[in-house]
Amino acid sequence: MNGGLTIPLAHLAHSADRAVEFDLSFLLAACVALILLALMMWAPPMLAGVRSGAGLLVGSSRWPARSHAFVRLALRSPPSTWITPGLVGMTVVALAFVVYLTRYVPVQIPSLEGATAHRYWPAALAAAVAVAIFDAAVIARAIGLTKRTANTTPDLASPSAPLELRFQFVPTHVIRISAIASGSALAVSLALGLPLWGVALAAGLPWFPALSVESARKYEHYGLYAFFLVVVGLQLGHVGEHATQVTQLLLSNGDLTRSHGVFGQLDFETVHFFWDTGVWLSTGLLFSRFSGSRWLWVSFAAASLHEVEHLYLYWLFLFHQDFYMQGGLAGVLGRGGVVGSPLYRPYLHFLYNLAVAIPMLMALLERTWPTSTERAGRRR
Repeated sequence: MNGGLTIPLAHLAHSADRAVEFDLSFLLAACVALILLALMMWAPPMLAGVRSGAGLLVGSSRWPARSHAFVRLALRSPPSTWITPGLVGMTVVALAFVVYLTRYVPVQIPSLEGATAHRYWPAALAAAVAVAIFDAAVIARAIGLTKRTANTTPDLASPSAPLELRFQFVPTHVIRISAIASGSALAVSLALGLPLWGVALAAGLPWFPALSVESARKYEHYGLYAFFLVVVGLQLGHVGEHATQVTQLLLSNGDLTRSHGVFGQLDFETVHFFWDTGVWLSTGLLFSRFSGSRWLWVSFAAASLHEVEHLYLYWLFLFHQDFYMQGGLAGVLGRGGVVGSPLYRPYLHFLYNLAVAIPMLMALLERTWPTSTERAGRRR
């Protein structure tokens, strides 16, 4: 479900001379940056654990128990102290990566020029109005729910304890079997030279039963919070699909015919429309119930902008395919689109999905980690 689509080769020949040389030094710098960001994310809680437990860990015969306590202390650190800086840092790296791609890796894609690109601007405006009406209804509902519940008992969907981001209801031996089966399937699929989507399916399917049971049981215990967790997981996977596509564009010098992410067979407009509409509606549902989170405001706004793009694009795809294939697939804000920007469609839609996923993840973590006040209350 990526931002770029399969384009006839005849439309690409005119831009083949724009390919740029693959820059290994940039990739090396990006890898180093990611390693530093990982250290930035994990170092604060680990150091906190060392400070509070150094005398217990070194030379102790109770190493396993102490190590488990050490890990729990690290993972229970509030997200603002370590996850937030890490996510912000990774977002900055992603933005720098997109700037580099936009400057040095032009996408070989049809483009409309001048007034031609604006031919169907009323359809884009209609899409924006439709999304705005829905968003206004969601915001009004969220404000109404906030006022009604301000002086009442907590929502029944709210868990009495923070949502656990781990397996709680699947036995350990089942998790181990799933991991072994997944690793084995991954090795076999790589040895057989399966396409990327085949490798991903082979590695992921062994986890499906355990994840299904865990999700169902979490919903029984946590209600809407479990749905929140599933939506975040799916959207992060979707960001990974877009990240794969833009990396493929880098490696192929902007050749869109060779850059369709992991599941390239699903890279067409109908799938884009229904997937991203589902994300938009799900984000709206979560926002209406948890509107107190500033992160969900950001995520819902980004999902709404993304939906405007796909409403317009799907309308073009259904009713004006010639225009669509000649360059209308740039959409509203893509390069050569109705409004336009320097960003080619794949790079723009990567940023859209990142802008939905990262704030949504932060909103989930706010609901997962208790505040310092809540932690003090539970110790009493």
